[in-house]
Amino acid sequence: MSILQQMTPPTISETVYVGTTGNNIRYEMAPGITDFYGDTVLIWRLRYDSADCAPENVGVWTTFGFRQAAVSGASTTDPVEVASWTTGDKTLYVNVNDVRRIDIDVTNTTIGCAAMRVSDTATMVDSYSSAPIEDSTWHTELQVWDIASWDFRTGGSLDTSGILYTESNFTWHQRATTGAFL
Repeated sequence: MSILQQMTPPTISETVYVGTTGNNIRYEMAPGITDFYGDTVLIWRLRYDSADCAPENVGVWTTFGFRQAAVSGASTTDPVEVASWTTGDKTLYVNVNDVRRIDIDVTNTTIGCAAMRVSDTATMVDSYSSAPIEDSTWHTELQVWDIASWDFRTGGSLDTSGILYTESNFTWHQRATTGAFL
């Protein structure tokens, strides 16, 4: 006699705030999606489904413009730093090992970093952390819950030189409006 038990997949629905809750800078995590908001502005959406790796199911979507920039400077010990959050200047940094490496200008909708590259297995750092962004010594990882594997996956890995790596099937998609990817 065999007993079959059907397991219900674990799921996630969580909001994680960055800095002061009143600034409303947050990650909203749901199955297969991690959204990063600066107040009402969606900075990026990570989407991952290992069961269906079609381009529309895997990647990072944004309406922000990208610019190559040498971003540096001492930072806070947090992976995301709120540098300024006033009406005319809303600036965030993504940090690696306490050094600023990505500059996010929410006011002018731009993201700056040294470079963005598709990774090979040697350069991509994968973490199974349940945090939406995980700061390790040499990399900061952007995390998303994968519905199919029931685990967290790394969508992007920022290294100490400011290069943002993504897996070969996890690419950046820039769109004119958030309606194009929500």
